[in-house]
Amino acid sequence: EQFYVNDLLYSLMLESHNDSAVVLAEAIAGTVEEFADLMNAKARELGCTDTYFITPNGLDAEDENGKHSTTARELALIASYAIKNDEFNNITGTKQYSFNEINEKRSCTAYNKDAFLNQMSGAFGIKTGFTGDAGYCFVGALRSDGRTFISVVLGSGWPSNRTYKWKDTRKLMEYGINNFFEKTVFSSVEEYKKVEVTDGIADSTGSRIDGLLSMLLCDADDVRVIYEIEDSVPAPIDIGDVLGKAIVYINGERMEEFPITAT
Repeated sequence: EQFYVNDLLYSLMLESHNDSAVVLAEAIAGTVEEFADLMNAKARELGCTDTYFITPNGLDAEDENGKHSTTARELALIASYAIKNDEFNNITGTKQYSFNEINEKRSCTAYNKDAFLNQMSGAFGIKTGFTGDAGYCFVGALRSDGRTFISVVLGSGWPSNRTYKWKDTRKLMEYGINNFFEKTVFSSVEEYKKVEVTDGIADSTGSRIDGLLSMLLCDADDVRVIYEIEDSVPAPIDIGDVLGKAIVYINGERMEEFPITAT
């Protein structure tokens, strides 16, 4: 049988058809193994250090390098990247989709298994999953008052508890909606501090910091800004020369840095 790639993407994302995942992988990379290499390279690019893909459909597998595995946090990283693609969101938000084999001998209708789409206002994805080792899993996405939330539940019950994942997802999303709000973590500082200049006409230069960082944060999040700047610099100093940096940490994780420049 022959199908168009676009149609198979609906088969893949709405119904979790394992054969569609395999044929798409082979079409893109030649073999499942080579496609898994692409998956792992992309995961590393997104900062996933505890993810290892073997199968394109998520089925349990193990090879000489380890088990097909990931974490809730890293699935959230992947999902946050994926939802930047509007076509991806169009597919995962579709309730049902009908298509035909290219020679018209077979027709198919894919029904979206994502019940979360109908359970909370603003829900727009993303994907269910189940294997014997992983249990029932779900990655959800929701928009509320200009905020976007991603939730991940893994091992959220085993047969016959397939509805636990919806309850767990709603609880996570409600927590996010009620506790996380847009906050300005850092904004530009026009006049930061003076820095000593040696062998110059003037004995110091002013400095400034350009940057803006806003994030969804809750009251419990720990925000710290560490300023690293030279105590003294030799002349000549031009406007815009970098004298140091302001580093923003959220809950101990380095989030962003902004240059401190001469004025």
